[in-house]
Parts: sequence; structure tokens; C-alpha cells
Amino acid sequence: MAQIGQVMLVWPHQMYLTGITAGVILMVASGWFNIWSMWILVIFYMERKNKMIKEGTWWEEGGVRRTVSQLHEVMGFFGGKWLQVITQFLVGLSLLGTCIAQVVASSGNLYSIDKSHSKRTYELAFGAALVCFSFVPTFRHFRMLNVIGLIGTTFTEWYIFGAAINHGIQPGYQNGSPRGLENFFIGVATLASGGHSNCLEMMDSMQDAGKYDWAFGLGFMYSYVLTVPHSIAINLAFPTEIAHQDNVYGVLPITAVKKASVWMMIFHQFIAWSLYVNPLLYMWEKAIHTHKKPYWIRLPSRLPAGQSCKIQCKIHGLLVLVALTI
Repeated sequence: MAQIGQVMLVWPHQMYLTGITAGVILMVASGWFNIWSMWILVIFYMERKNKMIKEGTWWEEGGVRRTVSQLHEVMGFFGGKWLQVITQFLVGLSLLGTCIAQVVASSGNLYSIDKSHSKRTYELAFGAALVCFSFVPTFRHFRMLNVIGLIGTTFTEWYIFGAAINHGIQPGYQNGSPRGLENFFIGVATLASGGHSNCLEMMDSMQDAGKYDWAFGLGFMYSYVLTVPHSIAINLAFPTEIAHQDNVYGVLPITAVKKASVWMMIFHQFIAWSLYVNPLLYMWEKAIHTHKKPYWIRLPSRLPAGQSCKIQCKIHGLLVLVALTI
């Protein structure tokens, strides 16, 4: 659900660019491709784990495993050192850009209901606050936070869908065809996006990692239940307005319900930032050899990496562009 936080707010505009029919087809097709590729990754992960157990290298001292398995390690196990290095570089760059995107999105959402400060001021404030989430030890400790984030996205979906239904279909809506070739591919870049940059760490935190593909698939299908209806409804109810607003909050009037939705989504994006930054923190721990240490050593050692993510908010534009391209 981390991926759905901000994209559910921009998908209505992207669907306007591609056209409703093509947009729905792209979302469904990319969703099934993501589920299939995750099924393949689960097979790779389990194969590596079983081989390491047989070789006696999986469990650490005391019969426990503190080291978190990551995507680049799984790819390197089967493809060699160079594939591991390339995968780590691409994943790290993507994760860094996505983390920064959460900060930018949070500031934009708050600015839609409170223009007393600039977006950059909100970015810096949120960036400083998010460093605290660097101390969440593992993905297992995110369970309750994920439930809260899920409540926020569900509430926001029903609020947006309800606002569109209440507004009704407007005459400005013409057809579901793409708005030109360039606009179509801009929409495709978002609607057909997906990634597994932090999925291996989630899989590794499960008691039965072999079932992660089912959990991932069900989560993906539920995310489409959240995003497809309101994206279509907004295009029918606000066809002129959504053409010029990349964030759906820009077409909805400021109400108490909208303010509640904005704050819920900000908290959700805080959680998403934490989920995306954790793999980077694991990489950092392994680089400085604290990943097998107790938490009282591991967690403070993350501060330099967490601070660097905050500093990158000042140069977010290029990094977000690169991450979205990847």
C-alpha cells in the first residue's frame, strides 16, 4: 500500500491524459505484470534461502538471523557480482527518489489547504520530522502503522468518489480517447508504473515468506478497488478542472472532510517514506558493519543516512525525475 499513497491523488489527471478506456487497461495490465514478476521474485528468494539453509549460512550466531535479505543480494546470488552491483545502484537511486517524492507530495497536499507557508518550507519541516522514522527497526514494526495508513487511503478514496458523485457528470466530458500521443505516454509513465524496490525486505520479515506473492497480489487488487472508481468518477465530474490539476485535491473545495483527508494522506506518506527508506538504511548498516549488532547500536548508526535523505530534499527535482524514469 506504500505505492498507492500519492499516485491515487494523481491518477485521475493521468487517466485524463490517456483516456479512461486506455487508462483502465493500462492499470489492469501493469497490475497483473507486477503480480507475475513478484511471483518470480518469491521463487528466487525461496531458492536462495533454501540453499543457504542447506549450506549452513542462513542462520547466524544463536540460531537467529539479523541480516535482512535485499533484492540486489538475491539477484547477485543467481547472476553474479556485476548484476548485484547494478541492481543495488538502480534500487538505491529509485528508493532515494521515491523517499523524496513522499516529502514533496506531503508538502503539496498541505499547501492545498493551507497557503500560509511556501511548499519549500513545508518540505523542510516534513524532512526534519521524517528523520525520526529512521529509528523504526524492521518492517515487522510497521504493522500497526500500515493499518492506520490503510484507513487513511480508504477514507480518502470514499471522500473523492463521494465528492465526484455528488457533483455529477458534467457536459465538458467528451470521450475516453487519449489527449494526443505525448500526453498519452506521460500518462502511461504513471498509470503503468510499479516496482519491487522494497518488496524483498517485506518478504524477508514474514514468518512464511513463500506466501508473499499472495499477499502482494491481494494488496494490489485492493489498491485498484481504491483507485480505479474515483479516477473514472473525477474525470466524469470534473473534466475541465482535472485537465489542469495534476493533484485531485486541486479540483475539490476546501471542507472539513478534505482537511481530514489531507492529514490522513500526509501521515500515510510519512509511513511510505519510512517503508522506502528502510532498505537504504539496511544498505548503510551493511556498509558500516552494524547490521548484526544490537538495536542500541544499529539504530543510532542510521542517523547519517537518514540525515542525508533529508538534505536531498533540497535537490529533489532531478532525483524524482530519475526515479520515475527508472
